[in-house]
Amino acid sequence: MNFGFRTLSSRDRLWVVLALAFGAATVAANLGLMSTSAYLIARAAQHPETVLLLWVPVVGVRFFGIFRGVFRYAERYFSHDVTFRLLKEIRVRVYRLVEPLLPEGGDRLRNGDLLARLVADVDTLQNEFLGLRAPVAIAAAGLVLAGALAAWMHPWLAAVLVGCLLAAGFALPWMADRLARRGAARRVTLRAELSQHLVETMNGLTDVLAFGAEDRAAARLDGLQRDWRRLEVGLHRASGLTAAATAAFTHLTVAAVAAVGVLLVQAGRLPGILLPVAALLAMAAFEAVGRLPEAFETRGAIEEARRRLAELEGRHPGVEVAPLTEPVPERPRIVVRNVRFRYRPGDPWVLRDFSLTLAPGRHLALVGPSGAGKSSVVAVLTRLHEFQFGSITLSAGDLPRVDIRRFDPEAVRARIAVVEQFPHVFDATLRQNLRLARPGATDDELRRALEIAGLDRFVDSLPHGLDSPVGERGLALSGGERKRLAIARAVLKDAPILLLDEPTEGLDPALARRVMRALLSWARDRAVLWITHSVEDLDLVDEVLVMDGGRIVQRGPAERLAAVDGPFRALLRFRPPHVLIG
Repeated sequence: MNFGFRTLSSRDRLWVVLALAFGAATVAANLGLMSTSAYLIARAAQHPETVLLLWVPVVGVRFFGIFRGVFRYAERYFSHDVTFRLLKEIRVRVYRLVEPLLPEGGDRLRNGDLLARLVADVDTLQNEFLGLRAPVAIAAAGLVLAGALAAWMHPWLAAVLVGCLLAAGFALPWMADRLARRGAARRVTLRAELSQHLVETMNGLTDVLAFGAEDRAAARLDGLQRDWRRLEVGLHRASGLTAAATAAFTHLTVAAVAAVGVLLVQAGRLPGILLPVAALLAMAAFEAVGRLPEAFETRGAIEEARRRLAELEGRHPGVEVAPLTEPVPERPRIVVRNVRFRYRPGDPWVLRDFSLTLAPGRHLALVGPSGAGKSSVVAVLTRLHEFQFGSITLSAGDLPRVDIRRFDPEAVRARIAVVEQFPHVFDATLRQNLRLARPGATDDELRRALEIAGLDRFVDSLPHGLDSPVGERGLALSGGERKRLAIARAVLKDAPILLLDEPTEGLDPALARRVMRALLSWARDRAVLWITHSVEDLDLVDEVLVMDGGRIVQRGPAERLAAVDGPFRALLRFRPPHVLIG
């Protein structure tokens, strides 16, 4: 997959042609403006017999002066339009690369570095057309136009002007590239390191303070900042040197053209009135090549940004994708048989010979101590991680069972609603967060979902109701309110399979039982897997599966399991049996 200019469609490339055409027209208008201005001044200095002799150059100055601005505006319009189209294409392509890698690819891509790739590196690539390709193409057009005008006056003038422009067009960009290439590439990687450190420090600030590591974190940040300042100083010094060299080249070229022009005038081979025209033509021609050094200063950064984004392409997605032509069943039955799963090769097995069946209308509770592997079941069922051994199949009615890996993961997830242990809440309103599950949901549907989640009274107490902001990551809500918001989103999704990972954590026992009773009543004809480390309210489900060490070690109704010795009864050691019924 290509990044940068090559990502543009054929339709968008028409805008590229227009941008370059108007850029060349701008240079042509500037050459015409400077040449006719010089001719007008020189001709006026000769005190012509009638002002009518100045009429043509006056009209020319007005024409080129007006249209130079028009062409410049059009060039800026189309070139920036191309840039924004390019930016859109790159962002879409990068997102399509990153999305399949998560979460398995995410543990190898640290958050700050991933943020730098998605934002800063993409922004760097947007300069490929406007900052690099367009200046080169416009400089080539300007050189041809300036050479043609100089050749019309005298071939020697053309030879000197074109020679100086070629020297400036190659030597100055080469110098700029040599001076800034390493620094520009290092700026991209250092920016990623800074972003990575800042994101990780801010996200883990509580742990940093708890372990007294704030001095070490601050020292690391100071070191990165010093490196950044040192790098910026070097890049600005290189930019200053190339700018000074460009100005020197400009003046030397004007002087060289003027000197040759003087010799030609003395030899009678060039009209004297064209001498100032040739000098100002040389000065105007540098508008075309003068942007090349600055353009090539960005080349190192563009190549490094492209390399970093191309690294995403080489990463293998976390799950296999081999979709069938037939769709996932509307109300699938999931059968898990002897699944073994671990997050990375060499790690301990998280799931060992794990088996269960999720059927429509069947409500199961998965309990066990922390670290038993309960949450990993959700990751495997939703195809966020790939299991290594065993089988997971989908079927419906009398249809044969089909391996879940033969379906598109997105199509499988569309049949599953998940309430995560740590649900993400966006910095938006309650209404917007709810409509993530169903964008077209009406207020009545939102209200019904909130009632099932036990959040309706809370929303009614807010000054702006559903339009109340929840803050970044839902900081305006309590932990229990965030969980109930996630429950309401799962209800709105209206999927046939419901996976609940600690949905009532943070709620008082009475409210937790009321919410679970309402939720399971609503989901009476759906398959439900309720994951919890608590033993409360388990009388609400059909069967309890006790998990330990990555496998099911006991199963049955809660009351029957509580009456016999076994792992489930061990969970009740510090809780009286009445907690089973709230």
